Amino acid sequence: MSFLKNIKLLCDKYNVLLIVDEIKTGIGMIGKLFAYEYYNIKPDILTLAKGLGGGFPISAMLTTEK
Repeated sequence: MSFLKNIKLLCDKYNVLLIVDEIKTGIGMIGKLFAYEYYNIKPDILTLAKGLGGGFPISAMLTTEK
């Protein structure tokens, strides 16, 4: 089992939010839309930036209901 999958299991067990930083890897920069998709996990909070603005300084934070 991958390291990130174990981290996600621990977060779920102890009711801790998992934050994934996709500032440099998000929006298809490494193949898939987001890097976390390679590990079959779903983060509670996702941060994005570089791929959003095409050089324009913009960022986003996506969250689940949790």
